[in-house]
Order: sequence, then C-alpha cells, then structure tokens
Amino acid sequence: MTDKYEIWRRLANEKARGAEFDSNERRPFSQCLPGTRVELLRELDATITQEDRKIIWLFGGSGSGKSSIAYSVAERLRTQERLAATFFFSRKHLTRSGIDYVLPTIAYQIGLLHHRAKDVIIKAIRNDPELLSPKKSLRSQFESLIVAPLRELRRAWEAGRMMIFDAIDEGKTTNGCEPKIRLLVSMFADLVRDADIPISTILCTSRPLPSLESLPQRICPSGLVATFQVESFDALHDVEIFLRQSFQDIYEMRELEFSHPIPWPPEVVLNVLLSQVRGQFIIAATIVRLVHDAPDPTSCINALADMYQGNLRPLDLSLGNIDSVYRYILSDCEPGSLRTGTECLSDIIALAEPLSLSNLCKLAACDVHKRIVNLSAVIYLPSMASTDTVQIYHSSLRDFLADKSRSKEYHVDPAESHRRLACSYFRIMQRELKKDICGLGDPTSKLHSEIEDFEQRGDAAISGALHYACLYWPYHLERTNPDAEVRALVLHLLQKQLFFS
Repeated sequence: MTDKYEIWRRLANEKARGAEFDSNERRPFSQCLPGTRVELLRELDATITQEDRKIIWLFGGSGSGKSSIAYSVAERLRTQERLAATFFFSRKHLTRSGIDYVLPTIAYQIGLLHHRAKDVIIKAIRNDPELLSPKKSLRSQFESLIVAPLRELRRAWEAGRMMIFDAIDEGKTTNGCEPKIRLLVSMFADLVRDADIPISTILCTSRPLPSLESLPQRICPSGLVATFQVESFDALHDVEIFLRQSFQDIYEMRELEFSHPIPWPPEVVLNVLLSQVRGQFIIAATIVRLVHDAPDPTSCINALADMYQGNLRPLDLSLGNIDSVYRYILSDCEPGSLRTGTECLSDIIALAEPLSLSNLCKLAACDVHKRIVNLSAVIYLPSMASTDTVQIYHSSLRDFLADKSRSKEYHVDPAESHRRLACSYFRIMQRELKKDICGLGDPTSKLHSEIEDFEQRGDAAISGALHYACLYWPYHLERTNPDAEVRALVLHLLQKQLFFS
C-alpha cells in the first residue's frame, strides 16, 4: 500500500499544476455567460454527440473566447460523466508551455476517475520509473501511461469519453517543441481511431497559426476531423450581454444607485463601447477590468467612450484591436513611473512561473505593487499577504510589449527583462544562500526521507523567492545577452556558492 501511495504521489508531483480545466490555479474561471455562444456551443455539442468518432479543432484569434468555450464544454461533459481529461496550455506557466508534462497530467486525471486505470498506471511506473522522466520517449510514455489504462476501461466507459486540449499554440513556446506537438496530436488521434479505446472525441483549441491550421488534415484521415472558426459565429450579441451583465455587477458592488440613475452606463455610452469593441471579448474584458478598478467608475467609463469617439488625447486609436486599449492604460501612468512600471510588467511576464506579490517584491528588492498598481486593468494584483500569484489577464499583452512596431514607446525587450531577473536571482542567492541552510548538521549522515521534519525545515529556511531563484536562474540566463554585471554575478556563484567547502 505504501509503495502504491509513494508512486502515485510521485506522479502527482510530476504533473503540470493548473492544467486541469477546474484547477484552483485557473480561478477566476473564464466561461461563457448564460445566453452567449449559443450557436457555436450548439454546433459543437451536435458534433460531439454524433456516433462517429471525431477530432474537433476550434480555431480563433487571441481573445476570441476559445478558453471560455473549452471550459464551458468541459463543465457540461463533467456533469454528464463524459469527460476523461483536460490540459489547458499557458505561456505564463513553464510546465504548461510545452508538452513534457502533458502525458503525466492526463494519466493522473484518468487514474483519479477509475481505480483499475490507477492500478495499471502505478504498475507501469513501478516497472519503469523512467516513465516520468522528460528524457523518456513520448511514445513509450503514451503507451504505458495513457493507452494501457484506457484499454482497461473499455467496458467501464462503454459510452466513450472526451479529452480537451486548450490553447495548443501556447504549447509551442519551448524550443524545438513543434515536432513534439505534431507527434502528440498524432498519438491522441490514434486513440480516437482505436475501437478498443473508450475515447470518442478530442477537442483542441488554438490560434489559427499556419502550422496548426494544416496539422489536422496532415495527420488525420479524411472524415475524422471537424474544424470550427470562432470568428465565423457572430459575437456582437454575446459581447453586449457580457458588458451589460458586468456593468450591472459594478453598479451594484460600488453602490452607484445613490449617485447615478439606471440605466448605467447610459445607452448612448454603452452603444459607443459596443460599436468599437466589435464583438471582441478581449477588449470588452479589459474595459470591464479598467472600469471595475477605477476610483470613479462613471468618470472612467465616460473617458473610455470619449476616447473611442476620438475626443481624448490622440493615441493612435485603431479601435478594432486590443493595442489601443493597452496603450491607453499604459498612458494613464504617471510620466515619472511609466518606464519602471512597464519594465516591471515585462519582467513579471518573463517569469518561468508566476509568483506571489511578496515573493516578487523580495526578488526585485522593491515595492512591485507601487510600480504597477496603475496597470491593474491588465494584471491581477493580489494583496501582499495573499499566496495568489501575480498574473497578466491575457497573453496578448506579452506580444504587445515585445513587438516594437505595436507598442512603440512602451516597448520592452524580453532579453532585457531576462537580464534584470537573472541579476535579481544572483543577488538574492548571494544574500540568503548559506552552507547547511536547513540546519541539518552532517548532510551525509541521513537521507532526507529519514529526517522527520525535513520539509518543514526547508519551508522555514528557504523563502519562496530564494527557491524560485535557485530553480530558474539558468532559464533566464539562457534567454539574455550577458553583460559585465551578469558575468560577474555568475562567476561569484560558481566560485563562492555552487559548492560550499
């Protein structure tokens, strides 16, 4: 029993955190409001319920609502006991921005659903512990961790279940990952073709990148793939529902009934916003966050309407895209703090994994909240005491800041962010790393597993910021152009701290 528990716990530690559609790390969940995406969800459901097996691929641009649709489909399937597993990719999280953790994560979910599958997975890992290593071939992992346990469930899941992979394009960010993506999709397509595997449908979502648009037809036989384009479905009505509901929530939460009559905002203001948002959820969601966080929501929403009508400062308002909103929000910073705030925002985006605000402040050795509080319409800022992580609301902000032709004076070179982060990590390691940091005495006398309170000692002695720095300084060093300061800090680490004498 202990052996089974330890093997299962090891698999739990190797899976990608936050990849499941309903993971707490993905809160607040992005999902379709009642009455929205009705036609698209109806067509997806009709395709899913067909008797023949399918690969469904949903294409859509950044901010088109693909993840909300994937979540809504997953939630519906779970209530019907037809969901097998999900993996939501994310460029903001290292373990979800490639495919090394996909198969362990899917296997873990399958094992949780049925004890027979769990037993098969545990047995496979016991016989070959290397199955959980990224160095193991994908095909070997797939056969042992996915195919074998699913074959065991062919009678238990006679109706067939569904898997969902959201934002597959964000799994292409790791160097050399594109061939692995093709192999991964091809292997999961094999599941759908195999009559002995109780997986009847797989839903994938991604941006319409050329390499991905042609992928389903290249690896799947004719008739197996059904493709949908989010933009083919009119979202004007959906965005109107979203804005009306969101503004009603703000009106009630901020108790605006004492100063402003309903409807709020006035229909003329709402119509201006709707005419410029043009059915794009990402712009609508950014506007809602901006109004929600404003000291005076009415002044803010009126200013946005004025901006969209061209009555505000000339900001190159091409209002059919998100760039104008990002530029407007960034321009609202104090001139003296604009550059430091934008660089701080870029540094947060460049992190390998999100961090809490307190750990960010410790790494940066400054008050991060003070630097970016005016940008809270585009980034989630929890309190200093919270363990929630600081995260941008949408990955398109990363592309905006990195592309000088789009961000212009707000451009920040990602390599420079990686350089600043690497220097911060080396400095915190200089300050806090020391020999026998956990106070264990002779480290050769016992194994860590033999020390009863080893984990508690580690948590007490090693801050989250230091833990992150020790893990990820190579990640950032690889992505920068080292200057004299970086070289000096690396030399100090190698000579003075890598091996304590």
